[in-house]
Amino acid sequence: MPLPDLTDAELIESRKLLLHFARLQLPDHPDLAEDLVQETLLSAYSAGDSFQGRALVNSWLFAILKNKIIDALRQIGRQRKVFTTLDDELLDEALKAIFPQNGIGRRKGSRNIGTLRKNH
Repeated sequence: MPLPDLTDAELIESRKLLLHFARLQLPDHPDLAEDLVQETLLSAYSAGDSFQGRALVNSWLFAILKNKIIDALRQIGRQRKVFTTLDDELLDEALKAIFPQNGIGRRKGSRNIGTLRKNH
């Protein structure tokens, strides 16, 4: 069964609901929320033949969006782990290169870096 035709008003309302849901799930990533809603609508349009009509169109759209959000959160988690690891290693190397091995400046620098990490 092909994806039912939605009126412009229905499509606009569906998009608003999808975007509201995505922004609730991704409060720190409003641009990503917008992108995922657009990807959801494109995916639904492209895969319209797979819509079997057993659910409401909005339910189907929300299921697609939910899966896209889960994938995005997994990706964000992987990126965060990689960047945290790299940042710690790079900071240690930079401190060793800039400050003497046992110098006062290195201890101060380490303390300041620790304060920055807590605040960000």
